[in-house]
Amino acid sequence: MKKFSSIKKNMKKSINIFGKYRLYFLRGYSQYFALLISIYSHGLIIYNFSIGSISFLSWINRFIYFFMVFVTLLLLLSIIIGSFDYRKGSFNEEQKTFGKHSPLWSELFERLERIEKRIEELERIFE
Repeated sequence: MKKFSSIKKNMKKSINIFGKYRLYFLRGYSQYFALLISIYSHGLIIYNFSIGSISFLSWINRFIYFFMVFVTLLLLLSIIIGSFDYRKGSFNEEQKTFGKHSPLWSELFERLERIEKRIEELERIFE
């Protein structure tokens, strides 16, 4: 019996380590590495199919110049669209829905709401 519990404990430890590294890989790849690759590939595709074949855009005859302009515009437009979505888009509704269906986040949001109510009460008392 003692040997079995030791094997079980080692298996749990191995699964936890594997799960941790799997999570690290997925987050690192999907949020950073894949993002950089997709930005580069989109820039390359747009350059080759549109900018590279237009003669009056000769100042962008090198891909690096186009890529710098492309990334600058991409960052600016992404920030503008993201801020609009955050303020007036679906971001708040998504967070509310996610908070309702996830037990961890729903508890966290409930506690934050209680803290906010307590702060408001304390502000009223001390005014």
